[in-house]
Amino acid sequence: MNDDLFIKDCGSYFTISNLNGEHENHCHIDNKKSAELFKKQVERKIVPRGIYFRSCALRVTIDENYKEKILIKAAKDKQKQLYRNINKGVRV
Repeated sequence: MNDDLFIKDCGSYFTISNLNGEHENHCHIDNKKSAELFKKQVERKIVPRGIYFRSCALRVTIDENYKEKILIKAAKDKQKQLYRNINKGVRV
């Protein structure tokens, strides 16, 4: 299905809602620049990098293939090994 997104200014935040979806297909983002970037990413089916934007994309979209891509990316990020720099003391 096609996502038809609409950005609404609600004062201190912006609401992005899917016009083809139900009431639960919406999310809230703090500033306009981020809201417009998020809208472009969802319309182009690009998986967002941030955890919050991924959860928003899962909530807003009605496309099952796009939801699957987001969930796969989240699972890959959980398997990623964290880098830890071990302090070996002061070198002279």
